[in-house]
Amino acid sequence: MVPAGGAFPAYREMPAALDGPARRVVVDRPALGRDRLLVSRPDTGACSARPAAVREEAGAVRTGFGPAVPAPALEAAMGAETEAWGRHAAARDPVRRGRPRAWGDQAVARGVQTGRATGRTGKGSDAVETVALLGTGIMGSGMARNLLRAGLGLRVWNRTREKAEPLAAEGAVVVDSPAEAVAGAGVVLTMLTDGAAVAQAMAAAAPGLRAGQVWAQMSTVGVAALEELAGFAREHGLVFVDAPVQGTRQPAEAGSLVVLASGPADPRLEPVFAAVGAKTLRAGEEAGAATRLKLTTVGYAITLTAAVGEALALAEGLEVDPGLFAQAVTGGPMDNPYLQAKMKAVLERDFSPSFTVHGAEKDTGLIAEAADRAGVAVDLARAAAARLHRAAAAGHAEQDMAAAYFAGFEKAP
Repeated sequence: MVPAGGAFPAYREMPAALDGPARRVVVDRPALGRDRLLVSRPDTGACSARPAAVREEAGAVRTGFGPAVPAPALEAAMGAETEAWGRHAAARDPVRRGRPRAWGDQAVARGVQTGRATGRTGKGSDAVETVALLGTGIMGSGMARNLLRAGLGLRVWNRTREKAEPLAAEGAVVVDSPAEAVAGAGVVLTMLTDGAAVAQAMAAAAPGLRAGQVWAQMSTVGVAALEELAGFAREHGLVFVDAPVQGTRQPAEAGSLVVLASGPADPRLEPVFAAVGAKTLRAGEEAGAATRLKLTTVGYAITLTAAVGEALALAEGLEVDPGLFAQAVTGGPMDNPYLQAKMKAVLERDFSPSFTVHGAEKDTGLIAEAADRAGVAVDLARAAAARLHRAAAAGHAEQDMAAAYFAGFEKAP
């Protein structure tokens, strides 16, 4: 299971006696200042790299990073995790039945605390063997790193593989197709541009899907697209959870997103949501309720950003120092952190994307579509859409949506 060609500078396999339903390899990664565990599952063929922190949950005798664990201590720690995986394998292979318990007893005899290792978050959730993440863009890449930090086994796929490759160095298994990503995974996550991209990826994943997998659809796709995706889940026997997130690049990287969830409260998702978010807000039992909530929150963010950009453009057009506008609103009842962040982006001309103009324009379309179905007028969202469209046409589509500021200087069509 260890890649050939020196992909890992040094490794040491576990003794043959522990070559059962799971085996570990210590992988020293000096270049990264850490070492990782390459965990292979002969009973399923799954293979993933896990951060060294997993050893603490497995009862290992060291913390942090540094030299490889001495073989006796590593062997003992192995017994704890093998016991948990072995029980799973023994249920399918009577020949192995009884061996996992013996391995676990061996660990206890060596004075190492046993426990269920992989994917535990310390919050009482069941272990998650493997998470499949489809989409590693601005949001997905940050989420992936937090899943890895939480000790979850992770396979990732992205339409442009180069965007996913950096995650391999941090422990993710990068695959070439959605079907490879989801095969054998307990949890499937989608974080893609829109409903069409999600539908396309899941159709490609179909050969690797199995009934009973839980699918958390975390992209912002709108009401109509979500209904179609829920239908796909029913056809394939998947547990479907509508779980878009509130937040942009920085919260995704910090693991402080707000997960808006509706549908079944599947315990397999607890460690996943805990890894990527600061909190999970249950919007209802019906898949779709969370998406409807997301449209209201993202609509607020988009229209507020448009208002900030328009005010600063107006100040410039009226030959008013935009800095004076900032001083006038800062510290007063109109002030808020979001205003400060977007105002700073415009004044410093730093439009590094947290949420792109293109993405925001897409979401205004979803808001308008849902509003039409509900019989509600969303004048501000439609006005923001027009500004975003002009900014995109002027070459700002991949910049942060604060770049809608430039729409103030582009003539309306």
